[in-house]
Amino acid sequence: MTDPLDLVPRVAWAEFRRRLAWRQGEHVTLLGPTGTGKTTLATQLLDMRRFVVAIGTKPQDDTLRYLRRHAGFKLYKELPVSIPKGEDARAIVWPKMRTLDRARKRQLAGVVRQTLDRAYTAGGWTIFVDELYFAARTLRLADELSDIWSQGRSNFVSLIGCSQRPRNIPLDAYSAASHVFLWRNSDRYDVKRLSELNGVNTDIIRAIVPKLARHDVLYVSTRTGAMVITVAPKVI
Repeated sequence: MTDPLDLVPRVAWAEFRRRLAWRQGEHVTLLGPTGTGKTTLATQLLDMRRFVVAIGTKPQDDTLRYLRRHAGFKLYKELPVSIPKGEDARAIVWPKMRTLDRARKRQLAGVVRQTLDRAYTAGGWTIFVDELYFAARTLRLADELSDIWSQGRSNFVSLIGCSQRPRNIPLDAYSAASHVFLWRNSDRYDVKRLSELNGVNTDIIRAIVPKLARHDVLYVSTRTGAMVITVAPKVI
């Protein structure tokens, strides 16, 4: 009996990144547990774009610190009305809060909502949301995120979103994504949810995902149906 892992080619990360055809306006979703290289891979994807806004919702975030110190991102507590493209066009919006009571959650949700709206309206931006579950469920921004997933292509806006589990986030996160990165997951409900991916052989995906090694990642293009396995970049 053929091992499902043998059905998909392996490609070294450097070669994979060189070959990745990620068009502006196409969305990217990364699904995997903490510590496997998910957000580090996302930062390498962000390096492929010139106009990027990364949204921070956690009091501490090593990924955003890395972007600020090593990738030329400028920190804002909220996004200015306009950031001239070519000048401070790599922005972090990070309204740090030590507590998240009801009033502060509303305040944080307002800043994130405004950031999403301004980036979408300006067009041509890539938006990075590291915690889709928190943004969609806790901050109640699922509708705003879904609007970008469904309409962003028309305005050349790409959304890169990360989550640990597919069943905890809006279906649009992966049904509307052109590029999906999947790490090992043996939860049968999570794996079943991946059946909602469009344009690909989901039987192969469901067979492979539980068998992946810890730092392996299955890349799926819903535009072409192509799949490859690569090794996630080294964790920050």
